[in-house]
Amino acid sequence: MSLGYWGGGGCMYVGSSSTVIVDGDLGPDDFNGGFRVRVKDFYDMDTARARYVRALKISLQAGAPGVHNLDQLIALLDRYRDGSTPVVIDYNNGSAFARLRAGQGWQISPRHDFLEDLDRIAGRESFELVY
Repeated sequence: MSLGYWGGGGCMYVGSSSTVIVDGDLGPDDFNGGFRVRVKDFYDMDTARARYVRALKISLQAGAPGVHNLDQLIALLDRYRDGSTPVVIDYNNGSAFARLRAGQGWQISPRHDFLEDLDRIAGRESFELVY
């Protein structure tokens, strides 16, 4: 099944293997005895992440698995810093803890390809999207 939507000054086509997030109202459907959804808008996963994620939190801990090459991490963040999602880095070296918030110029787009690349260089346990 494919889905197309035109409205609100834009259009989106979603293929058959895509996941969509629907923003709408769920209510009883008196006609068929089930439920109906009145759709206000819908988003593909990348658009929903960009809209609803409040921050990307990266945890770095000395001696633990995760990011070992900061140059790789910086290069990755640099490639995706075209968004509005703030980056927060928690650093722990065993005797001290610091929370660093990257500047506004380092806000990223939390797209699927970015998250895959971050997983590859840092490991899934080293980061989280904060909603």
